[in-house]
Order: sequence, then C-alpha cells, then structure tokens
Amino acid sequence: MTSEAGHEAGGRTDPRAAFYRAYHPQLVGYIQRRIADNGEAEALAQETWIAFLLRFDHYQQTYDNPVGALFVIARRKIADWYQTQDKVPELSGDDGLGERLAQIAQDRPDVIGLAGLRLDLSRAVARLTPRQREALQLRYVDGLDRPAVAELMGITVDGVKKLTSTAVKTLRAAQDLVSYPPRTTTTSRTHREVRK
Repeated sequence: MTSEAGHEAGGRTDPRAAFYRAYHPQLVGYIQRRIADNGEAEALAQETWIAFLLRFDHYQQTYDNPVGALFVIARRKIADWYQTQDKVPELSGDDGLGERLAQIAQDRPDVIGLAGLRLDLSRAVARLTPRQREALQLRYVDGLDRPAVAELMGITVDGVKKLTSTAVKTLRAAQDLVSYPPRTTTTSRTHREVRK
C-alpha cells in the first residue's frame, strides 16, 4: 500500500491502511514460522490481505477486533499453499515457542546457561498437548491477544485462558525446569506498597 492509499479526502487516515500497517509484520512472521520460505510467506501475506480487505467492513462490524479473522484467513491460505505444493507441513516440537519462552523466562548473560535453558524448555514444551502448544505459540510467539487466539482456535476466550494457564502450570512443574529459579514478578501487593 502506498502512503497516498492511506489517506482519504480531508486528510483522514483510511482504517484499512492503519490496520494493514499495524498487523502486516505480525502476519508475515506468523506465515514465515509455518512455511519457512520468506518469499512465499510475503506472497501468502498479500493474498491474505486481499481476501481480508475485500470484506473489511464486514469484519469491522462483526468483530470487536477483526485480527482473529485475518489470521483465520492466513491459516487457510497456508493450508492451500501446502496442498498446491504437494507438501506436508513439518511438525516441529515448538515452532519457536521454546526459544521465545526462554527469552521471557530468564535473562541469562552466559551463553551456556541460556543454551541449557532452551534445551530444557524445548523438552518441557514438547510434552504439552498440541492444543496447549498452539495456544502458547499464538499468544506469546505470534503476539495475538486472547480474542484473536480464541477466534483462530475456534474456542472461547475463557478456553484460551484455561489452555494457556494449564500449559504454564505444566511448564512450571516440569522436571526439566525444576533447577531454574522462578523469575520474580510484580504483585498487586507491591503496587499497593508503591502507592503509599
């Protein structure tokens, strides 16, 4: 899209262009992680955008946040791509989930310690159910919000919360990760103490 395409008469920003700018990098990353071909990922992203933008007004009226619909279209485009290429998707254990969770879980300055954490985390993630891995990947790797993940997985927002919280609890209890100290987080009590 060009910069001229982003403006309507009167200088207002076209909501389609704003939506495109906000979600295009995330969409391309989502597709790249699933097909591992950057050129094809960009082409599929453009096909996804065309299909989505043709019905943009409908999605805006139907959904509070139409991001879920965009990623459902992308998932279908990926499935069609695999079918036309006569390929079978590779089913890796975590599709980058272990790597991303390792970055979130701990900031380790030593490379050997970080490599060990990634390995242990990959093993723990591989033991999750496919639905739990998918929910974690969509939420934390692809960066989608809960309603978008729910739309994409065909479940409720509460279902997404349950899947992700169960997966996180499973990871916290995993034997592979017992030796890693939990990372301290801010609690509501801490917030109250700060306000005083």
